[in-house]
Amino acid sequence: MPTNQNGTYQPGTQTVTYYYKRNDAGNVIVNFVEQGTNTPLKSPVTMNGAGKLGLPYTTTLILANYELENCNTYKSYRKLSAGRK
Repeated sequence: MPTNQNGTYQPGTQTVTYYYKRNDAGNVIVNFVEQGTNTPLKSPVTMNGAGKLGLPYTTTLILANYELENCNTYKSYRKLSAGRK
């Protein structure tokens, strides 16, 4: 807390400055698996949530020789967008 958060009005301008840091969110883990077999197609990607609470995230899926069949997310309030080529 600023040392001058409380005081007495004085002649001239006084400035009180509060510094904030965005809270941490949980990580987002993106898995890439083959539909029907759950065979991993590549290693999971972990997106770090440190300092990102309330911010949107975007995931992208482009795998050669595969077409996106389905996309499940365990938290319905998170924004997820999947691209395919």
